[in-house]
Amino acid sequence: MLVDLRMLKKICFFVDNLLTSNSVIVMLKGVLLILITFLLANGNVYAQPEVQFNQLVFNQAIINPGYAGSDKDGLFNIIAFNRNQTAGFEGSPVTTAISVNGPLDIAGINSGVSLSLFYDKAGYLSTPGFNLGYAYRFKVSKGMVGVGLSLGMLLSSLDPEGWRLPEGSNEDPAIPTQKTSKTSFDAGLGAYYADNQWSFGVSCMHLTQPSITNVEKESKLKPEFYLSVGYKFALPGNANIELNPSVLISTDFAATQYVLNAQILFKKKFWAGVACRLNNSVGAMIGLNLFKNLKIGYSYDYSTSSLSKFSSGSHELMLSYSFALTVNKGKQKFKSIRYL
Repeated sequence: MLVDLRMLKKICFFVDNLLTSNSVIVMLKGVLLILITFLLANGNVYAQPEVQFNQLVFNQAIINPGYAGSDKDGLFNIIAFNRNQTAGFEGSPVTTAISVNGPLDIAGINSGVSLSLFYDKAGYLSTPGFNLGYAYRFKVSKGMVGVGLSLGMLLSSLDPEGWRLPEGSNEDPAIPTQKTSKTSFDAGLGAYYADNQWSFGVSCMHLTQPSITNVEKESKLKPEFYLSVGYKFALPGNANIELNPSVLISTDFAATQYVLNAQILFKKKFWAGVACRLNNSVGAMIGLNLFKNLKIGYSYDYSTSSLSKFSSGSHELMLSYSFALTVNKGKQKFKSIRYL
């Protein structure tokens, strides 16, 4: 795999200057270097762009298993996304994802668990899948760190019915003439830190390079690397307004995407924001806390590339609900040996 060394140096320089020298940062740097080394060691595979939800700021468990159990109030969270990418194209990508995560005390170990289900449909290719995640959580300085692993499966299928192929191309073994399917093992690794203001995340998904088609020339997903940084603070002189800027960088070292996100939260009830994918699109989002733990949001992207001539933009819906999970152990009964 060809690597842009200048880009790699910029990423390493950015991380080195962003993070300080305390123990949590040393850990995050270590995970980052492991992931970079892993990616550089992999050979050529065929890339498949990862779907990027604009509203991942509300739940990063889909892209980072270390995020599991990070809710500051100790609540479980279930979130659903639906994104219609480049609406207006026939066969444009549509992705639906549902994820639930929360904290658990497992045998006295501070842990986080997650379950993510997703379905991606792009043209003739359908890719449903799931992953289960576990994060070991521990306190560092003013915040908490989660180091996590996710394991799952991808079940892709390619249905060529309706294809319009050039004459003679049906003899190409790389082009299937009937429906094919493939089941592959998938895995991810990540670390996540959060305190009352800052958050940092490092992760890599598709570590196993799962196959997505079952033809002679097999296509695989490249490992996708994520780096996220977020900060939140109240507006000086007005505690009812909170600002939440964030940055998400994703790369497979063949293509890199930079997403700049900023939200304004009013009285912890309404929010509005903007999202910018450099050299790709700009978007706006709005949302509402319907009840104490129920959120609904909508995001719209307008393409800044040549696709804007053919697409009406991208639409994304988000629904999130948080709840406390209590384990009822029942009444414990004790018997005295006097009455046995």
